[in-house]
Amino acid sequence: MTEDREPAVYLAWACSLRMLVDPASSLELLPPKDGLLGLRVTKSVAPPMDVWFDGDRRLSAIEWRKDRHVFSELKEVGGFRYASRVVGYKLDGKA
Repeated sequence: MTEDREPAVYLAWACSLRMLVDPASSLELLPPKDGLLGLRVTKSVAPPMDVWFDGDRRLSAIEWRKDRHVFSELKEVGGFRYASRVVGYKLDGKA
């Protein structure tokens, strides 16, 4: 997925975690931050995207471009757990 696309397409791709197994993606382990484990994804997305997981290896946040998307309020359907709420924040502190 290297062609130009709407940013939401890349975020959905990251939320599905398929970005992490794409052969075009390069992954780098990030230092822990706020108790989260992080991976930086490059080559398949520009600028690099940071994907953060909690201690149970669930997607917790995505930082990309100037935004941070935080996932919360886990729900379970058919044995599958997913975040039912996503809140976006500007990383530069601006609204």
